[in-house]
Amino acid sequence: MRFNQRITLKNGKEAWLRNGDESDGDVVFEIFNAAHAETDYLLSYPDENSFDPQQECQFLKEKTESPNEIEILAVVDGTISLYRGFGFVEFGRNPKGFNSRISGFQELVNMRLEL
Repeated sequence: MRFNQRITLKNGKEAWLRNGDESDGDVVFEIFNAAHAETDYLLSYPDENSFDPQQECQFLKEKTESPNEIEILAVVDGTISLYRGFGFVEFGRNPKGFNSRISGFQELVNMRLEL
């Protein structure tokens, strides 16, 4: 599924939202591992990444070619508000959805967008 939209953030900066494609795989792999090494609030750590760069390329290709799936990943303050602003609705919470190595269990909020 293709997605391409420019938005203006509250701080006035423009953001370009788009799905990744196969050519983005190597960079996505590097950024994923760097981000997961820098924060304790994501679902996994770099050593738990089961993908290699080639698998990331294939994953992005499959999502781009899918008629009903898209992969959107974001690390944003106020993420729930951001997703609600795009029409996502909360459909459940898991109070022990993620066990952080540093701060213990974290709540996960499940959200979906009807396409």
